[in-house]
Amino acid sequence: MGQKLCNNLKVVVNHLLFFVCWLSYGQVSNLWVELNPNAGHSTQLNEDISINNGTIIQNFTSSNVGCFVLNDANELVYSVTYIEDDLDNDGDNEQVAFDVVIKAYTDATYTYSAEPNASSVTNYGTQTDVTNIDNSWGVMSDFDIDPGESLVFEIDNLMINGLNSNFTYAIGFSAIDLVETNGGRDHTMIFGLGNGLESLEIDSNQSYMFSELSNLFSVTGTGSLTTAPREIAIKALKLKLEINGPDNTIWDVTDYSVFEKGPDFYHDYPEQTVLLPTLPNFSWNKIPRWVAVRSNNALSEEAVTSIAENYQLVMLEKANFQGFEYIEDGIENLASRIKTQNPNLTTLFYYNTRINYFGYEANEEYNSNVASWSTYLDGEIYLFKDLYYWYNHDVEAMRNWWINTCVNMANLDVIDGVFVDKITNPNENGDLYNTNGALANNYVTMLSDLNDQLPSDKLIVGNTLRNEREGGNRALMEIMDGSYIERWDFPSTDQSRADAIAVSIQLMREALQKGKMINFQSSPSYSAIEEEPADPDELLAYTIDNVKFPLAVFLLIVEENAYFSYKTGVNAASNSSDLWDTSFIDEFSYFLGEPLSDPIKNGYIYERSFENLDLWVNIETKETVFNWIDETALSISDIDIKDTVYIFPNPVSHTLSISKRINMATIYNMYGQKVLSFSEYKKEYDVSQLQDGIYIITIKLQNGEKHSIRFVKK
Repeated sequence: MGQKLCNNLKVVVNHLLFFVCWLSYGQVSNLWVELNPNAGHSTQLNEDISINNGTIIQNFTSSNVGCFVLNDANELVYSVTYIEDDLDNDGDNEQVAFDVVIKAYTDATYTYSAEPNASSVTNYGTQTDVTNIDNSWGVMSDFDIDPGESLVFEIDNLMINGLNSNFTYAIGFSAIDLVETNGGRDHTMIFGLGNGLESLEIDSNQSYMFSELSNLFSVTGTGSLTTAPREIAIKALKLKLEINGPDNTIWDVTDYSVFEKGPDFYHDYPEQTVLLPTLPNFSWNKIPRWVAVRSNNALSEEAVTSIAENYQLVMLEKANFQGFEYIEDGIENLASRIKTQNPNLTTLFYYNTRINYFGYEANEEYNSNVASWSTYLDGEIYLFKDLYYWYNHDVEAMRNWWINTCVNMANLDVIDGVFVDKITNPNENGDLYNTNGALANNYVTMLSDLNDQLPSDKLIVGNTLRNEREGGNRALMEIMDGSYIERWDFPSTDQSRADAIAVSIQLMREALQKGKMINFQSSPSYSAIEEEPADPDELLAYTIDNVKFPLAVFLLIVEENAYFSYKTGVNAASNSSDLWDTSFIDEFSYFLGEPLSDPIKNGYIYERSFENLDLWVNIETKETVFNWIDETALSISDIDIKDTVYIFPNPVSHTLSISKRINMATIYNMYGQKVLSFSEYKKEYDVSQLQDGIYIITIKLQNGEKHSIRFVKK
């Protein structure tokens, strides 16, 4: 019950016109295939074919992947097979097989135009030989695509054995890699056969992504307009196989197959089976928040009170002397002051896994052993930024010293766990273990030993999850209770910023589903175009103006154990303009309420509803719509629901009930269009025919009262 009531249908409908009404997430799985010309030949390398199923990328080193080539007259036919992937989630693996047929032509009839969709190829000409030289596809003996020469690619004979009959599938080319063969610039080409065709000009090797999937495409070379004849060849084909299920298929946040450009997810990690008592208190009353802070001098009582009253977790940063000689004493003192005001607030001790920062008392022992405990390069001790020692994790004594430093702080009553920074990939595949089952290296051993030696009720949280790293650093979550996440919009190779955000959203939602904590880090820079101003007053306005996009991304992922941080810095010095405490922002005081459903995803557009908020966000354009139903509501505890009209359940799948007798009830979709109406009182109303999404029901009672309520159909 407890759903907030909407008092003004017109206002809500106007807001919700921004929302996209979308069918539930029906896609089940994708396969991403990359094929190079040498695949299936005697000269093939393992990486000449790769198949990404969203969990692991496999190539010729796996017995699950096969490819052989037939030379059929002038054609090349690549026959690809792939087994051992449960595409329809029925517990049984399926087998995928298809052919890629390549044909070559010369003497095409074409007209090139640099204008969009203004080129033509009316005839390919005469069929000739497809060549593969230097692992590139070309036409005839010079292995490239000269002016008037064409390569035609087609996918044929697709079969999937064992797929459930309720599922459909489609395959198409998603991208090609183009390579220069004789240098130069201004290489031009035309895609397709007919009129109104797309043309392309490139100045260097690059990938070309198709706007939509097709099982047939062609490239016709048109030379160079400004230099001597220049040619291109095709270095790789990229294909996408889509498997689609019934409309009620849910978004599986452990399946990364929807992302072509993302981490290679080689390693799954188990769920957190024990929820530690030191985890922060969580409430849907307001946006759950955490903060990182440091200061050379003691924080004011006002600052300590703000931390104690506005946050559920505080990470006590490095250089946190708080007026003491050593950082350890400063952190203990600040944690004690905060805990005095709020004993339930969670505190984390910061320590870096790779860099020996100044100011810790533990460094007295480190400095006496630095000759053997730091890594040597060319006979010199390696320094980070020419200032700080870099740890050598292969030295067991150094690892033990580092672990003891963390454990000693975690043993304090006022410290609830350790935050470990500068986490990097465990190994080249992002995996926690080597092929022999041992931990990947001594760096991973140090983190694993810390996890084992910490008191059983204390947390270990790392700066762990990163989209741009192999496996997203997911493997290390096996030995972490949670992850700090920053750079969540930072792309990996050939990935857009929007794709980076989409993968980061999935990384966080997966971690939360597995019972891990997420400390989401953001700042105005994630949404702002202009640079951060230096003037304190301008910085304040800049911070307020740019909160919506990072907050929207957080609200897409938020579940229990997720916490939001938004600031321009961590330095709480009185002479600093850094805004480390942003509790003044209005949105942080509004009542939020429980989510009415998981987020709905449609490409780059996401939407989600809470008891007091409807949210819409486009992560590509960074547009957001926040519809706070009641910006004055700070808690639902003061709402008297005795005489309130409410509906249940909400969300609803099949039948909806209304708490009072009605005279008329009408349901509207996101566009304000009437989709259902009822004119008699029943215990239950059938809404199963509605598509999944957000709706408003207007209710007219028998005494003439009118009410409007939002609900989610799923």
